[in-house]
Formats: sequence, C-alpha cells, structure tokens
Amino acid sequence: MKILALRGKNLASLSQGFEVDFTQPPLVDAGIFAITGSTGAGKSTLLDALCLALYNDTPRLLKASSRDAPLPDVAGEALPPRDVRSLLRRGAAEGFAEVDFIGNDQQVYRARWSVRRARNKAAGKLQQVDMSLLRLPDEKPIGGRLKKEVLPAIRERVGLSFEQFTRAVLLAQHEFAAFLKAPDDERASLLETLTGTERFAELSQQAYIRAKQEREQVTQLENRLQQQLPLDAEARQQQELTREQAAAQTAQLEQQQAKLEQQLQWHANRERLQAARDEAEQHQQQIQAEQNQAKGRQQYLQHVLAAQPARTLLQNKASLQAEHQSIQQQVNELQQAWQALEQNLQVAQTQLQTAQQQQLQAQQTQTDTLPLLHQARLLDARLEDLSAALHTVNAQCARLQQEQQTLLKQQTQLQQAQSLLQQQWQAGQDWLGAHSHWRLLGESWPQWQVLLEQANQLAQTLDDLHSQQQQQKATQLQQEHDCLNLERELERLSDAMTAAHKTLDAAKKTLAGFDLEHLAQEKQQWEEKKQVLLTAQQLKDKVRQVTKHHKVLQARHDRLLSEQSTCQQCLADVRDELPLQAARLEQASKSLAQAELACRDNVEALRTALQQGEPCPVCGALEHPYMAEIRPIGDVLLATLLNERQQQQQAWEKLKTQETEYLTRLETLQSHYQEVEQERQGLAQEQKQHEQAWFAHAALHFVAETEDALEDQLEQVQQILDEQVQLETASRLAQQARDRAQSKLDSCQQEQLRSRADFQEAKQQLTLSRQAVHSLEERFQQEEQRLHALLDSLQAPLVVQAEDWRVQWQQDTAGFLALQQSQALDWQQQQQTMLQQQQALQALQAELKYAQDKIQRNEDDVRQAVQQQQALQTDYQAHYSERQNLLNGEAADTVEQRLQQALQTSAAHLAECQQQLKLIQLQQQDVAAELKSVTYALDKCNSAYQTAKQSLQDWLLAWNQNQHHEAHLDEAQLQALLAHKANWLQQEQHWQQHLKQALDKAHIVLQERERQLSCHLALQPADTLTRLDALQQEQQNLLQALQTSRETWQQAVLTLKQDDACRAAAESLLASLEQQQAKLRVWDQLDDLIGSASGKKFRNFAQQYSLDILVAHANRHLADLSRRYILQSIPDSLALLVRDLDMGSEVRSVHSLSGGESFLVSLALALGLASLSSSRVQVESLFIDEGFGSLDTDSLRVAMDALDKLQAQGRKVGVISHIQEMTERIGVQIQVKRSAGGQSKLIIISPTSSFY
Repeated sequence: MKILALRGKNLASLSQGFEVDFTQPPLVDAGIFAITGSTGAGKSTLLDALCLALYNDTPRLLKASSRDAPLPDVAGEALPPRDVRSLLRRGAAEGFAEVDFIGNDQQVYRARWSVRRARNKAAGKLQQVDMSLLRLPDEKPIGGRLKKEVLPAIRERVGLSFEQFTRAVLLAQHEFAAFLKAPDDERASLLETLTGTERFAELSQQAYIRAKQEREQVTQLENRLQQQLPLDAEARQQQELTREQAAAQTAQLEQQQAKLEQQLQWHANRERLQAARDEAEQHQQQIQAEQNQAKGRQQYLQHVLAAQPARTLLQNKASLQAEHQSIQQQVNELQQAWQALEQNLQVAQTQLQTAQQQQLQAQQTQTDTLPLLHQARLLDARLEDLSAALHTVNAQCARLQQEQQTLLKQQTQLQQAQSLLQQQWQAGQDWLGAHSHWRLLGESWPQWQVLLEQANQLAQTLDDLHSQQQQQKATQLQQEHDCLNLERELERLSDAMTAAHKTLDAAKKTLAGFDLEHLAQEKQQWEEKKQVLLTAQQLKDKVRQVTKHHKVLQARHDRLLSEQSTCQQCLADVRDELPLQAARLEQASKSLAQAELACRDNVEALRTALQQGEPCPVCGALEHPYMAEIRPIGDVLLATLLNERQQQQQAWEKLKTQETEYLTRLETLQSHYQEVEQERQGLAQEQKQHEQAWFAHAALHFVAETEDALEDQLEQVQQILDEQVQLETASRLAQQARDRAQSKLDSCQQEQLRSRADFQEAKQQLTLSRQAVHSLEERFQQEEQRLHALLDSLQAPLVVQAEDWRVQWQQDTAGFLALQQSQALDWQQQQQTMLQQQQALQALQAELKYAQDKIQRNEDDVRQAVQQQQALQTDYQAHYSERQNLLNGEAADTVEQRLQQALQTSAAHLAECQQQLKLIQLQQQDVAAELKSVTYALDKCNSAYQTAKQSLQDWLLAWNQNQHHEAHLDEAQLQALLAHKANWLQQEQHWQQHLKQALDKAHIVLQERERQLSCHLALQPADTLTRLDALQQEQQNLLQALQTSRETWQQAVLTLKQDDACRAAAESLLASLEQQQAKLRVWDQLDDLIGSASGKKFRNFAQQYSLDILVAHANRHLADLSRRYILQSIPDSLALLVRDLDMGSEVRSVHSLSGGESFLVSLALALGLASLSSSRVQVESLFIDEGFGSLDTDSLRVAMDALDKLQAQGRKVGVISHIQEMTERIGVQIQVKRSAGGQSKLIIISPTSSFY
C-alpha cells in the first residue's frame, strides 16, 4: 500500500485548496520529507485529511469522549465531540479530502471524502458525509454510492482496518518512548492499547464474575433444600382417611341438593306460565275492542268498492269535456292564423315591387363606373414603382449619414484616448522619479523576499521559544503546586479509609438483624395461598355466569315456542286467502281480454265505416249508437282494466311470497329451537363440571361461598404480602448500604493507590520541566544569533528607504514583508505599464489618420444620394395628386367590389321577396284545410260528450234506486268516493285483514298458553312442597352442610398435595445441587487460573506473549537501523532489557539509554507494531508525528541516521515536527505557514527550488 497524492480544501486551518503529489518533483525523488510549521498551523490536519478520505475517522477524534461538551454549530445546532464533520472550517460551505493510493492489488485508486452545508451556504445545516472510490485512470466507481458500501471497498483494497492503519502507517513512536520507562502494570495497559488486545482483560473479569455467580447459586440451592420437610407415615394415613369420608358425605348432599333445585325450578316455571297466560288473554281482549271500533270504517270501504264500476263513466265524461275544450281552442287559433296570413300577403307583394326597382338601378351604376376603374389602376401601378425607388434612396441616405456619425464619433474617441495615454505616460515618468529608492528592491525582489521570509520565520521561532519558556515556567510552578496538593490528598484519603471501615462495620451489623431465608419462605407460602384464593374466585364467577346464561336460554326457548305458533296461524290464513285472490285475478284477466277484443283495429275500422240509416255489415242494425265514439274512450277503458289486472296479479304474488316467507320462517324457528335445546343440554353439563371443579379445589377449606368473603380473604392475604415486601425492602436496603460501604472502601483504596502513583509521576515531571527550561534558554540564544546575520544581509536595499527599518520590521514582521513586497511589485508594475503605454500611443496615431481619410470619402457619397432623393420625391407627388382626384382616392378593387356586392345584394333580395310571397300563399291553403278538419272533429266530440254525460246520469239513477244503498249519491259524492287511489284501497283491505288475523292469532296464542299451563300443572312432582319459602329454607340448610363437607375434603386434599410437592421438590433440588456443584468446580478452576476483579491477571499474562512477538519484529527493524542493539524480554514479566553488542553483549536497562538510543529503540518498536498490524500488506508510506522535542543535538543526529536507513529500505517517510534542527536537516519540506484569520497555506520546498 502506497500513498500517491493527498488533496483537500476547507479542513480546519487549511482553507484554500491544497495538493501534495508524491508522484511529482521534488517529492517523487525524496525518500524522506518533513512536514513543518509552527504549533497549531495545521501539520496534523494533513494526517486527518488522509484518514478522512480512507476511513471517515481521525486518530485525534478517537480520544474525544462522548461525555465531553457538544460543539456549537450554526443556527443553534450542536455536534457530538467525535463528529468528523467538525473538521470543516468555520465559515466554509463545503470541504473535501482526497487520496490517490496503490492498493494491495497493485491498482491505482482515488478515495474522496466530502461534506457540505445545506444550500451550499455557510449558515446552512451540516449534511451527511459523502464518500466515493474510483479506479484510475478510467475513474470507474467502485463499491457503490453509499458510505456504508464505499468504506468496506476501501478497507479491502488498502488491506488494513483503521486501527491497523494508525499503527502501520502513522507510527506511534512517541507512545513507545513512554512505554519503555513505564512500570509493568502501566506497560501492560499501554501494550494492550497499542496492539488492540483489550479482550484478555475482559475475559479475566468475566471469569471472576461467572465463578462468583455460580458460587451464589450453590448457596441458594443448599438453603432451599433445608426448607422442604414431608409428613410422616401416620399423619399422611390420617389425612387420606379424612379425604375419603368427606368425599362420600359430599356426594350424598349433592344428590339432595339436585332434587331440591328441581322442585324450586317447577315452582318458578309455574309462575312464569301463569303470567304468560294472563298476558295473552289481555292482548286478545284489546284486539277485539279495536275490531268493534272499526265497523264504520269497514262500511265506508264497501261503498268505495261498490262505486268502482262508475270510475270509467266518470273518466270518459271528463276526458271528452277536456277534448272538446281543446278542439275549440284549435278552431279559434286557426281563424286567427288565417287573418294574419292575409295581412302578410299584402306586405309581401309591396316588397317584391321595391326589390325589382333596386335591381335595375344597381346594373346601371356598374356600367357607368367601368372606364374610371381602368384609368385608376394605371396610376396605382406608376405610384408603386416610384414609392419603391424612393424607399431605396431614403435607406441609402440614412445609412450613409449614420456611417458618417459613427466615423466622427470614432475620431473623437481616438483623439481622447491619445490625450489620456500621453497624460498617463507622463504621470508614470513622474512616479518613477519620485520612487527611485525602490529601484534596487524591485529589480531583485525574489532574492530579498526569501531573506525576509527566513527572517520572519526566525522571528516567529523566537516568539514561540519565548512563549514556550513562559509556558514551561508556568508549568513548573503548577507542577510544584500539584505535588503539594497530591501530598495533602494522600493524607485526606487515609482519613477517608478509616471512616469507610467504620461505616462498613455498622452496615454489617444492621444486615445481621434480618433472617432472609425465613422471610423468603413465608412470602412464598402466602403467595401460594393468594393464588388459590384467586382461582376459587374465578371458579365462582364461572358458576354464576353459567347460571345466568341458563336463564337466558330458557327465555329464548319459550319465545321460540310462541313464535312458532304465531307463524303457523299466519301461514294458514295466507293459504285460505290464496284461492279467493286467484279467482279475482282470473275475473280481471277475462275483463281485460274482452275489452282488448272490442278495441282492436278492425273493429274500429268497421265502426268508422258505418253510415246513418244504412244497415250494419255485422249485425244488420239500422241505428248505430256508438258510431261517434272516438278512440280515446277505448284507450282509457283498456288502461283501467290493465291496471286492475296488474293490481290483482301483484296481490296474488304477494300472497305467494308471504306463504314462502312463513314457511321459511317456520323452518328457521324450528332449527333455532333445536339449537337452543342442544345448547341448554350442553350448558347443564358445563354447569355441573364447573361445580365439580369448585368442590374439588384445594383451597376451599378456608374459602367461604359468598363473593364478599372471598374478597375479604384476598384483601387480608394481600396486606400480609405487603408487609413481607416491606421487610424485604428493608433487608435489601441494608444489603445496599453494606455494598455501598464496601464499594466506598474499595474506591478509597484504589484512589489512594492512584494518588501515590500520581505523586511519584508529578515529581518526575517536575524534574523534566526544569531540564526543559534550561534547554529552551540555550536554543533561544542560538536562534537570535542567526536572525542578526540575516538582517545584516538585508541592510543594502532597505536602508535607502528608512534608517530605522529594523525597528519597523520588529514591530510587525508580517506587515513589513507585505509592505516591501507591495512596494517592489508596484515599482515593477509601473515600469511595465509605461512600456505598454508607449506602444499604445503609436498604434493610436495610425488609427486616427485612417479614420480622417474615411470620413472625407463618406461625405461625397452622402451628397450624391440627397440629390437623387429630391428628384424622385417631386415625380411621386405629381402622380399622387392626379390619383386622389380620381374615384376620390379609393382603391379600384374596393370600388369594383362594392358595385358587384350591391348588384348581388339586390338580386338576392328580389329572389327572397318572390319566395316569401309563394310561402304565404301555401300557408293559407294549409290553414284553410286544417280549419275544415278541426270543425268536423268538434261536432263529433260534442255528440260523444252528451252521450257520456247521459250514461253517467243513468248509473247514478240506478245506484239511488238500489235498496241496498242507504245514502243518496250525486256526481260530487261519486267523485269523492272515487278520489281514493288503488294503494289506499289496498292499505284499507290489508288493515282490515291484518286486524282479523291479529284477533285469530291472539286467540290461538291464548289457547296455547292455557295448554302449556295445564301440562305443567300435570307434571308436578309427587313430593313437592306447596310453599316456596319452606323449600328455600331447606335449600339454605343443605348448602351450609354441603359447604362444611367440601371444606373438610378440600383441606385433606391440599395437605396431601403439599406433602407430595415437598417430596418431589426435595429430590429435584438434590439433583440440581449436584449439577450446580459440578459447574462450580469448573469455573473455580478457571477463576484460579485467569480470573481477577480488575482483569489484571490474564491481561499481564497474555501481554507477555504479545511483547515477545513485538520484540521479535522490533529486533528485525532494529538490526536495519543499528546493529549495535538487541531487545530482549524477561520471562514471566513485562520488563525489557537492551543487549549492547558493542559493549561485549552487555545487558542494559532501558532506563540507562540516552535520548538517541531511546529514539532508536522506540522507533524499532513502532515499526515492529506496524509490521505486526500489516503482516499481509506491504506498507511503503510511513508518517512519524512528533516525538523529537526532547532530543539534543547528538540524539537528533542518531535519529536522522535511523530515518536515512529507513528510507534506504524503499519506503517514503514523512516526519512531522516543529523542531528547527530536525527540519533543517531534511532537504524536501512541506511547510504549513500561518496567515491572518487563522488560515494556513502549504509550500513545498526543495534545495533546488524556492517553492511550489
């Protein structure tokens, strides 16, 4: 795996886009390079960009805790401390990191990480991270578009996980420097973190916890085994005898109870049947009274039915009267139409004469205008030709004049530009004369810029060193203060441990006052009793529900019997009515057939052909009374009879439907009756089963029959259980207090150990701080001497500007550099500008001469075009005046079209008048014929109306002479009787029929109720008591005796079941105890081998093997760096020794190594860890971050020699450091320079070029 290029933008302080390309000079030829810059400039941000593009994570964020304060973002949003999006620079809308690398398959890939804000605005909310992986050079996407798909694809091609990458590529050399000098426990913890083998400590802790849990389970099983004690043989035999005697007595009492309940049920059924008989009798009397009150209504219905034959006569009279009025209205309308047509005829004749005169006048006008039209067309053609020529000349004049204006404007602009350039060139000459002291600086500015930047960097280094001195001194004071505080903390912890011991003793005494085993046993017994009571209450509820359901079924049984009787009676009534309705339907059908025969078309034709006084061709009669009858009378009669037949048909079909419905209803009722009977039998069996379950329940020896008693017992048991819970809570609180006191004591002990270690570490840090202060003072003096030498080199170009330029530079180094750069660039730019202005002046003079020649030629062309325009304008005006005097200036086509239109209009008007006259004459003929026909129809209708009126009078006379009709009837009363519609008649008939059926049904129901009551009285048991209260008292006595017997039986059963449970539980607990003890032996052995509460035992043991493997890898790398040293580990410990081959294989402690030697050893360990982490991947790019700050000059030389040997192995090594001596010895550097606003930029420097 090899890094080829790194790019990014808007990451932390690196706001501008940057690119580090390891395939281009100078990095491609450099085996080792330095990443330098002041503290906080952004050196480590480059490594963050590398990790973001590959793994969406960074090593620095791994150290952030989730308990840290969230990071504020825009619009009140906050980010978690470990959110990688926090690396996006504040104020930036988007950012990215991109890496080109060679994968383990030797293919080139490009991994990209990017993040943006909403709407690409700096104030927008942060969006989700986007990642991609492309194969180069074809840029084919790999692994999909989602981040969860891209990350596995990158890991597969890199060959390393993020943890392995941070150990194999980003060498942890500075962590191994601390690893060498640490004690064994701390060394095991550091080694565990570096190698990622934390699971061994977790295994040790889990083994300890599991052994403790198994041991507690064995103790619990032993305690439970002591609580299971069964009955002896004599006590068990006595309980079995009591159970058998109580069972026999209970069975006898249950038989007596069943017999008594049968007698009580007979009395209840008798009262129910008696009430039903009384209700049916009252219902029959009520319906009989309603029938007596309806006699007047029945008589009125008979009159309405008797008047129905006259409906046809009355309708015929009304229809003929309406027809007579309609025909008379037609006669009047036709007479009025004849008079109107006569007037229209006279008007049409007058309009025809006028139209003929207009036609002659239009023809004469057209003949007179034809010569003028010919002359006008000739003038129009000449004018069009002149107009086109004049338009062309006008356009040419306008174009030439416009060109002349443009040329004059260009001439003016060129003159102004020439004057302006002359002024600017003179001003430049003046400016160069005024700033002649900048000439030396401007001519050789790149040389002076490098010197100034180096001076500024040295000044910044001095400031940093001064700040470090102040900070280190403050740190030294703080460390002295910390040592004093830690010493006081040790004294405080000693007092706290004494108090914790006292608290633990008091908590143990309080806990000893509770008998936990006895409390658990009592609670279990009361819980069992509560469960028994709840079961008994549920059984009682089931018995009550079944009894209630039985009563509901009995009521449904009686209702079904009643509905069956009613349905049978209704079915009989319908079957009696069906023959009568069939006869009515047959009579209506016959009447309709006769009427249709009389109204056929051939009969109508024969009646029309009859002549008064001539014999009928059918019967030979000389008188024809119905000769004048018209067709509407027959249609009305047919409609009435057809309606009557349909009503009878519907009535017959309705009866058939009712018959089917009653049959279906009867079958349904019988089916429901059988279902109810079966359900009653099943319910009786269920009731018996619930009662047996109630009697057999083991808890009824202390449970009363009533629900209130059950609830009281449950409440008492619950109160006792609540008290047990309170005692358990108190004991649990005591245990918690004991545990808290123990935890407090353990915490104090651990804290005391940590404080002692912190005190020792603080003393060591204090010593190191004093050494660091002395080293910083020496380095400050060296850097100051280098700065004075650089400033002397800059004396020549800067002293001509100001004698006190050094004072100005010291006040603002960056501002001074920017000012000098601005002055030099201004001088160079002014010099270049003057050369450009002189060339521009020469070009302007040539352009100005060419413009003047072109203006003169254009003036001659304009003059010729104006003369031609004036000649054409005169000719056009003369022809135009002549054309205006002809036809008033109108177009010839328009005049000709108007004349032709007038001729066509007059001809069309003439034809229209002739057509209108013919139409009116035809309409007069039609109206005359129609008036004659309607007058004849009026006479025939009047005759028919008189005949119909006489027929109605004859029918009324016959009604009034009939002795069966009590009231006199006139035409108005007849209309009132016939005003009732057919549906009213059906409703009245149906109501009377319903009233009759209801009376018959009530009589049948009463007979059925009396029969049921007689049958029930006949089934009275022989030994039934006549008084109901005596039966109820006997039942109460029997229930009390039965309850006592059941309680005795159930108490015996419960005692025997508890004894069986004790015997079975004892055997089961013994087997469980043996199994648990076997498991405990296994876990005790594992606990003795690797278990510990802190995980220390197995962790240290496992890390010894990790250390041996690491040392083997490190020695191979150490041999490449320096063949003088060999690392070796001490068996059964985590200690390290160094064998010095140059000193006769002398064994040395790691504490005796110098700074350079410690660097070599820690670098070898870091490389060994990298090899261990990437055993299957060849890593060709390495980065070493910091770790050089504490090295002196000789140690730095040793470190550089080691790095040179490392790059000689074919690896590209990047060293990240801000140490001046370190970076000066590396030729190729990636400098991270800070600028204003917290921004930084990258500059790549090599010995052969200033920057890239």
